[in-house]
Amino acid sequence: MGYVTESHNLYPLSLSQNNIWDVERACPGTSINNICTTLHIQGRVDFPALQRSVDFVLAADGSLRTRFILQDQTPMQYQAPFQREQVPIYDFSQTSQEGIHRWEEAFTREVMPLLDAPLYRFVLLRTGENTGGLVVKLHHLISDGWTQALVCNRIGQVYLDLLAGREPHLDPIPSYENHIEEENRYLTSPAFGRDEAYWKKVLEQSGEATMLKSVRGAAVSPVGHRLSFQLPQDLNNDIYSFCMSRRVAPFSVFYMALAIYFKRIGGADRFTIGVPIFNRMNFAAKQTSGMFVSTLPFYSQISGDWTLNEFNDQLNENWFNMLRHQRYPFDKIMQLAGDQERLFHIAFSYQNTQLLESPDAFVRFTGRWHYSGYQLEQLCIHLSNLEDNRRYSVDYDYLAQLFSPREIETLHTCLVNILREALAAPDRPICQLAVLGPGERERVVYTFNRSARPIYEPDLYRRFERWVRTNSGRA
Repeated sequence: MGYVTESHNLYPLSLSQNNIWDVERACPGTSINNICTTLHIQGRVDFPALQRSVDFVLAADGSLRTRFILQDQTPMQYQAPFQREQVPIYDFSQTSQEGIHRWEEAFTREVMPLLDAPLYRFVLLRTGENTGGLVVKLHHLISDGWTQALVCNRIGQVYLDLLAGREPHLDPIPSYENHIEEENRYLTSPAFGRDEAYWKKVLEQSGEATMLKSVRGAAVSPVGHRLSFQLPQDLNNDIYSFCMSRRVAPFSVFYMALAIYFKRIGGADRFTIGVPIFNRMNFAAKQTSGMFVSTLPFYSQISGDWTLNEFNDQLNENWFNMLRHQRYPFDKIMQLAGDQERLFHIAFSYQNTQLLESPDAFVRFTGRWHYSGYQLEQLCIHLSNLEDNRRYSVDYDYLAQLFSPREIETLHTCLVNILREALAAPDRPICQLAVLGPGERERVVYTFNRSARPIYEPDLYRRFERWVRTNSGRA
């Protein structure tokens, strides 16, 4: 049990933090809630300046110094005073890129103590004469994807100031306590009742959660793997053009491809997956470090007679309706769902948070996100374009017990085919879109249908007679 003196100001967990705490209890002793990023630096790599940058950000942002204890078996949190962080430097200048990736994977999966201990880790990397970086690992209790980008960008900003000989400066960073106070006001507001009515109606319509594989009986291991793909550049351009003309995000385009896939392979008219919601309502919240995201069940209908354009209109209406009621707590949604064990088995997220761009040519920042190795959903798909609005990458995190790499590759190929066909003819009915590419269709139609067999005599007498004639020379 964590220990804290009475001088610290204790406050309860937020709604999102309680969700993360529940995940910790479901998967104790794992790295399921680790969020880890490598901030690569090309150009001038100054390790003392990077060390000072980490300290500067930790001193300025009390939310990063949040620690947790149990008080009468109830989790509580407080902000620890700043202490200078001794960041180790690892030299990988003689290590292959594969070796560096293996180390990053192992570091990501190292479990952090949960109670009364720092929930961050920083490591400096030397990867070459003019290349290096910083690995930032934060626990989900104090961070989400937006926070991860905030921290990396703030460290990068301070680093550039130090390299240029300027006094480092950061705008005041709001405290996460403000978010918890705002949540408490919401829970007693009229908006809470309106949101509850909305989710009751959604759950009545949604039906069973969409899944790729039906699992019954024994529990499924949370151990997972990741496969990553870059979308072809011509498809990137098509997605970008559709988004610009229809004024939608790439999230909508890929979501529609997923829904069309399930419609075509299973005939489903309803589609429900989990989607992480940003949940930062104002400018102050966008500048605050901490766990804000809530993953909610997003329900939509689909008809084979719709075109992509018609589906897009329906989807956007459903999406904006959900966003108006996104603050309703996930645990309350679970209570409304009654005995339904899981509200979704598949999750899909879109990440386009940009890393800091240096105004000076001597430094360039790039980022690499790492997978924790554990998850509760069957499949988590992440679409991202962290560096360029016209270059999309897709990460598939899948439960190793349920899927093989080949199955994930096939799924990705099908989604790419659907995207190509739908974007090429957005006014064509969904039921006419091909799931398989030309090569795969030919293999299924012709290769798999080569079923010719010799015709044998139906009765035993004729079969015996034919065998005697064929083997008449045998004694």
